[in-house]
Amino acid sequence: MTVRADHLVVACNVLAVAQVDQITDRSAIYAKIRLEAGVKRAAELFQRAVALNSALGRDGVANLLGIADGDTIPQIVLEVASRVPLQQLSRANRRSDDLACAFDRATFVAALRAKWH
Repeated sequence: MTVRADHLVVACNVLAVAQVDQITDRSAIYAKIRLEAGVKRAAELFQRAVALNSALGRDGVANLLGIADGDTIPQIVLEVASRVPLQQLSRANRRSDDLACAFDRATFVAALRAKWH
């Protein structure tokens, strides 16, 4: 399923605030995403925001793109992250309970390169 890039921006911002404020109640995070993005379903946005956060850090996609901590995520990255399929992760491959889905690094980078050119 794809989402709108501007809705993904909202979800990323809500997730960032939730992390800083140490909010762990997923229903409260979903409610905030629904309210601020003006959508009825927040789970997909939440999963994509978590997957993007993970991909930028763990998989080094941020380094590949030259994004440093605190930099604004380029619009092209958000557009790709809103459309690239998410992969379900098995419980054994999860780093945390929030990371149920992830972007395949090769697919994500290939989509970025295709969009770039």
